[in-house]
Amino acid sequence: MNEKAKFICNPLTKPDPKEHPWAASRFFNSADRTLTPGDGLSAFRCEFDLPKGTEKVTLTATALGVFDVYVNGKRVGNEEMKPGWTDYACRVFEFEYDITDLCEEKSALIATVSGGWFSGRISFGTYGWQVPAFAAEINYYDKDDNRIGGVVSDENWDTVIGGQILFADIWDGEYRDATMPTSIPSRRPTPGKKHRCLTATHRLSCPM
Repeated sequence: MNEKAKFICNPLTKPDPKEHPWAASRFFNSADRTLTPGDGLSAFRCEFDLPKGTEKVTLTATALGVFDVYVNGKRVGNEEMKPGWTDYACRVFEFEYDITDLCEEKSALIATVSGGWFSGRISFGTYGWQVPAFAAEINYYDKDDNRIGGVVSDENWDTVIGGQILFADIWDGEYRDATMPTSIPSRRPTPGKKHRCLTATHRLSCPM
């Protein structure tokens, strides 16, 4: 039996209709368009310690854009292009995973986010050309399935723009440079070692 989909809906925030994208002299797909590298994708990272008595760990995640999540260097889930297209002014879909088998006593989570349908060329600025964003919640449960703690995405997470994928767009494809460093460590660093590529995450203020 398929589980019911979860979504957040707020029709009151839906913006007024804007000019139809075909009404103006804008270009669409073009064989002459040059695919050039950018600075990389947005990546978010947090470290978390499992409290004593943890028997199950779940992850709930979503994004304004297209995201992938990794725990201790291993990809979470096998879906592509998640969370999929939606009217971001009304709703955003979330994915929930049991990540117990991927976790260690001390773990690290990384999420990478590209523009997708939210801010790529395909959106024609419908949502204001805003930067992609990511939100997640990690929850710990005991043997009786009682929640005993958790972590949420906030300003305590680290972020960086970089990595081997220098550009990604639904229409224009992906530009990858395998010679580039990943820029963001997939596992916890050696005690006392600071990763200088990481900076503090900022809370996104947007009208949606």
